Amino acid sequence: MNVKRLAFSLLPFKSAIGYTLASGRTDNPVFFVGCARSGTTALGRALGTHPEILYCAREAPLVNYLARSAYHYRFSDVCDYVQESTRLQESELSSRLKTLCYESVWGKHFGLKDNLSYLRRNRKLPSGSMWLVKAFPDENEERGLTWLYPNAKYVYIHRNGIDVVNSMRSFGWYSKQSFAKLCEHWSTHMARYAYLTRKERAVTVRYDDFLQVPSQVFERVFDHLGIPHHESPLAFSRTNLVHPLGQPDKQTDPRKVLTKREPSFERWHEKSRRTFKDICGDEMRKNGYELPF
Repeated sequence: MNVKRLAFSLLPFKSAIGYTLASGRTDNPVFFVGCARSGTTALGRALGTHPEILYCAREAPLVNYLARSAYHYRFSDVCDYVQESTRLQESELSSRLKTLCYESVWGKHFGLKDNLSYLRRNRKLPSGSMWLVKAFPDENEERGLTWLYPNAKYVYIHRNGIDVVNSMRSFGWYSKQSFAKLCEHWSTHMARYAYLTRKERAVTVRYDDFLQVPSQVFERVFDHLGIPHHESPLAFSRTNLVHPLGQPDKQTDPRKVLTKREPSFERWHEKSRRTFKDICGDEMRKNGYELPF
């Protein structure tokens, strides 16, 4: 039997094969949360070097919408109506939503194609007992996700708004937005994710700590996730500067580079400083960040 015919004969079993190859990690997500330019990519990629974590470099915005469906079905003010109007059993609905969440991140049939490609290249399957992806859940969506995934964990990273806004001014889509819009983006996301600082399922990381004392940060994250301590994330964080001000990655110590920079607000006009203070001042104070102007 040739390969094409064999593949065709396996079509009815692809999902089962994919689920098996996923090695039981499908029920163990780690949702990585944070505003853009807050160190999410740098910390995510570092954690992705841990052998117990399978890291997705892409963002997963669809996960939020699927989680909101779960929230409306299970927890909203109209959940009785939604449940009575849904012609699926609760277990079937939750199973389908979980599958959609996972496959929206890893591909159909539980990431079968990527698993087989990895197997061909490396002669082994991807390791990891959990999967890590950047998502953007508000508090209601987190309730939906946690209902779907009782084992779910969250890692939340935040950064000084001055540095975030300054970084966004030089990065992709954000560079085309007004200064006020960038300030609103940071302030809105800080308020959106504040609930995670109160959740037992979440560990909160300050970017400054990740930069200055990464070993302590990784110890807390590893303990929170319940995985063995490993040296590779620390090694990555000490030798890789990720997307500096919209530029390509650099093989260097990020702490040495970033601590040498002059304070970004020094080059802001007085109008920009007032705008930032008006929009972001409350969130800066709530999160323990100093306003130096």
